[in-house]
Amino acid sequence: MKNLFHIFKKNSIQHSYMEYLFENEDSNKDETKQISYLYSSRQIILNKIKPFDGKGIGYQSNKYVHVVIIGSDDLSLYLARQAALICHYPNFNEEEKEPNRTIISIINPQSNSWSDVENLKNNFERITGNLLTESIWSCYTSDKEWHSSKNKSFIDIEFKFIGLKQQELLLPIKNISNDGNAIVSIINNGYQLDKETESWLSTNTKHIYQYYLVTSDDLKQNQKINVRKAQIVNMLYNTGTHLKDICTSDIYEIKAYDTAISTFCFHTTDDKIQAYWEQLKDPMLKLSNVFCADCLATKQRSKTACGITNNQKIDGKILKRLANAEHTRWNVEKLILGYRTYNAEERYKDELLFANTNKMKAERNRMKKEEKAHIDICSSEELIRIDPDNFKYDCFLTLAIDYIMSRDKLSKKAKHHINIL
Repeated sequence: MKNLFHIFKKNSIQHSYMEYLFENEDSNKDETKQISYLYSSRQIILNKIKPFDGKGIGYQSNKYVHVVIIGSDDLSLYLARQAALICHYPNFNEEEKEPNRTIISIINPQSNSWSDVENLKNNFERITGNLLTESIWSCYTSDKEWHSSKNKSFIDIEFKFIGLKQQELLLPIKNISNDGNAIVSIINNGYQLDKETESWLSTNTKHIYQYYLVTSDDLKQNQKINVRKAQIVNMLYNTGTHLKDICTSDIYEIKAYDTAISTFCFHTTDDKIQAYWEQLKDPMLKLSNVFCADCLATKQRSKTACGITNNQKIDGKILKRLANAEHTRWNVEKLILGYRTYNAEERYKDELLFANTNKMKAERNRMKKEEKAHIDICSSEELIRIDPDNFKYDCFLTLAIDYIMSRDKLSKKAKHHINIL
């Protein structure tokens, strides 16, 4: 995989650190256009359309999000990628017979050729790192289908790649929309559809939660991102040292996090927020904070849907499900950024080091840096077993969301609008 990191510009807030993920080093893709797609897809998903989950999905809900992207070009794939980064909800439980996974369907409306569907999947794979390797996915045309070998996964999103001729489009969309548990959002990336299909999509609000038509105006984005919430998230990870004092048996005890929350709130001043951000030299960690911050509004809606108006009302069961949603989000993020899971041999060797904490940590760090293999890309249950301190941060973030969101509104600094690419 080709990893192109743009250089930080000295004496400027025009920071450039997005990893440009393409496998073919000789690709003739226009880099400027790809970067604009990254910005445009993020702006469309986060700011132009309604939240995919409506008013929120609670941990007991039977609802699931289904995002349908009509289009097969690069922007369509980036829209699907951006949706994959934020569509994570607390009602997903991989141990259930039919887990409530988000479904992301990408439809090529101009061809039902099997080779074109394969290309659609392969092109999506090029911009999502190792995500499909760990996910459940399938490919369809009107007369053929092909499924991944996985029938179980710790990834909470399922992907479908579909090839149809335009006159075939309406029936499968109707079938998708007829599922009473699905919250269906359809994004048409500028394709001119036949009148019957366009009319049905535009007027059938009973079965479709939203229909959004991407226009040329959506591509005229100011390529700057407000990273203030990301900077506050970064503060959380810098002030979470008290989490090591929490016993694994108390990982879902709300009061166990009181000291960490108090320390975080006390130290989160504008000057410290900016200082810790500038001290963060790893561009991947900055990008990780941006991805995390982008999901905070979704998580806040999930808390509300669980009946949580303040942390005192969270019990251990609800905290576990909300923290699980954060870990599944993190899994997807890391896989998109090119990290991979440990294979069976690597996990066995890690188990052998369990009694030697320092050596185990050193080897895990080496694997991350040299092999881009991350031990924590796994289910939440497995994470608590092999690296419980990491899962404590998922709980900590869940409890700190309301403060982060309110602190962001109070921020007085203006230098947090930056160009991240």
